[in-house]
Amino acid sequence: MVESNQDIAEYLSTADDVEQAILNLDPNSHLARTALEYAINNSMTNVLDELIEKLLTSDNEESQSWAEVYRIDREVVKGNLSLIEATNKLTYMKSEAKELNALRKIFQLYNYHDLKYFEMVSTLSELVQAEIEELVNGYIKKSLISRLGLVMQAVYLHLNDLEKCRNYGNIILDNAVTEKARGVALRNIANSYTLINYDIAIMYFNESKALFQKLGQHVELTNSQRSLNFAHCYWNKQENFSRTSPYNAPEEIQGYAYYLIKNKEYTQAEKLLEQLQTNITNNFQLGFQYYYKGLIKNCEDYFLESVTHFKKAGDYYYRNLPLIELKKIGVNNVVLDALRV
Repeated sequence: MVESNQDIAEYLSTADDVEQAILNLDPNSHLARTALEYAINNSMTNVLDELIEKLLTSDNEESQSWAEVYRIDREVVKGNLSLIEATNKLTYMKSEAKELNALRKIFQLYNYHDLKYFEMVSTLSELVQAEIEELVNGYIKKSLISRLGLVMQAVYLHLNDLEKCRNYGNIILDNAVTEKARGVALRNIANSYTLINYDIAIMYFNESKALFQKLGQHVELTNSQRSLNFAHCYWNKQENFSRTSPYNAPEEIQGYAYYLIKNKEYTQAEKLLEQLQTNITNNFQLGFQYYYKGLIKNCEDYFLESVTHFKKAGDYYYRNLPLIELKKIGVNNVVLDALRV
């Protein structure tokens, strides 16, 4: 007989078929509720969707509430619900379950992150952290610690608070319930060193890549390789540009343009950036777009435009890129200090 307080990771460790074991769980049980988190962490999308439906139609009110939180998150992923709509729905949900309330707030933090409300996430995270610390030790608590760490790593990188970014990275490495989370944490730590220390950045990027290669996580491997390529270019380290996927994402095209710029192939780089211009979808990408254009033309106006878009994106870390170039071309320190705010 399954104990109501049994840990999901312990329970599934003895299962011959993990996915089937999850789907056979009593939807009214604690295990079924915690299995939602296990399924999402392990990219079992079909299992997650089926389990959500089972819990939504169960006889247990708490199971229904858990399923509704995950359903809202899935609707955002599928593009059926806006970040603001999802955040509002999560705000007005009521539950007595401490674990669910902490999870609900973490989903809200992720939404605020995607909306570029980085300062708000930083402020609210302290309350969420306190709630997580009160939870009983087990799979859910470790997963929530890891989830919070991942969003806070990204937030503090954007806010240019690199020490906190790295601290959260180490927390993830100590608490991650999946190797994928460890790989992302390693990449974020590497990113925090990219503009500061080449050797340390490359070490962490390579650790991240090795993990994703082992896991067969192709998309994450692509992201780590792209960041590694950027670090090589930034530090003027010559290396063949390596693509790990056939995708033509804006970030990938911009990265290749950066490689061309560093190899003084300005005409080809400029052509790539011009072709890409209409496909840029956010201020963060525009920040890089104008930074690269500024490098080609050594143009103050382009670097100022880059600063403007990074500022609109709420980013302080990569805003340093155009600021460094503006300093090189002689822009007054008083002006540079004003642009950093």
